[in-house]
Amino acid sequence: MGTDDVVLFPNNGGEGELLIEDVSLGVISLSNSSNPVMGIGFKALQSVVDYNLDQVEYDSLPYQMANQDIINIPAYSISILTNKTIGNSSITFGAIDSTRFTGDLNVFPIPYPAGRNEPVYISIVLNKITTDDGSELASGAAYAILDTGSSETYFPQDIVNAIGSTYFQHDSTYDIYYSKCSRLLETNINFEFSGVSYSVPMTQFVETADDFFVVDHEQFSGQCILNILTTGDDTFMLGDSFLRSVYMVVDLENGEVGLASSLGIEFDEDNASGNFTEIVDSIPGIQAPGYDSGLDYTQLTVTANTTDSSSSSSSNSNSGVSLNTQKSKKTAKKNGKSHKGKKTSKNGKSKKQSKYRLHHD
Repeated sequence: MGTDDVVLFPNNGGEGELLIEDVSLGVISLSNSSNPVMGIGFKALQSVVDYNLDQVEYDSLPYQMANQDIINIPAYSISILTNKTIGNSSITFGAIDSTRFTGDLNVFPIPYPAGRNEPVYISIVLNKITTDDGSELASGAAYAILDTGSSETYFPQDIVNAIGSTYFQHDSTYDIYYSKCSRLLETNINFEFSGVSYSVPMTQFVETADDFFVVDHEQFSGQCILNILTTGDDTFMLGDSFLRSVYMVVDLENGEVGLASSLGIEFDEDNASGNFTEIVDSIPGIQAPGYDSGLDYTQLTVTANTTDSSSSSSSNSNSGVSLNTQKSKKTAKKNGKSHKGKKTSKNGKSKKQSKYRLHHD
């Protein structure tokens, strides 16, 4: 473990590169991944074990940028392009870009995982999953991780079964849910958090049979296969397949996350213009209607009739998925408080948001 300076270059290749000093870096000699990782999470996830076998926490990149007065607080916004394979996504440090989303930017508290008294993962409480016509598939309150590092979404098996049997047919040989791709083009699934619902095209949660290596491609020609996965436990993880439909803002300082409906606009590194608002002391949005209850979770229970439409289907369980009950010690802010972005910081000195937006293909 050591430190080094990191330089970010302007998006358009012009002058004015940004120096971030003494960034903590770990050098490894053995790994099963060829992709380097730059942590942007809470300090609780940024740690190493030293030679004395002690756990040592260190500041991730957003904290380093705030400590060096590059941005006001450790916060950033992320826009993941809607297309799964084409175009660039981006992260903007210290600001939001209103050209990337539509409607309100709603702010939610980040809940604590069971047994902890601080936020660890970028997460949110998931209250409801519904169909286009408002029919409930599942409801309650589940701890759900928002993970940009995961391509897919992961739910407990009962929730996967409820979604699968509502929109798809089941094949017991391969244990998959499938449907004609053309039937899913205008189909959405809705996720509700603290009274705010976000609609995601079902096409984000499927793969064509040709891309799904475990099935007979000829048998399932023209079919799409549900690609919401399960870890076999009670984990809820909303990966890129969900996050492509939202614009996400993370505030590590106050333990909050902001969500808005994404416009899915491709990031153009040669023309990195936008309509930016600094994140000064909090996310410049509005509190979600159920903000005060957005820290507590118990379980998400299947409420849909999960009888499968295929004669080859296996039976599906209607039982609820129990999670460890967690009531956060964090005191929720009163409803109605508006999170407003400002152009000056507390000491009157304006800090520009970082225009050195990172992007990936």
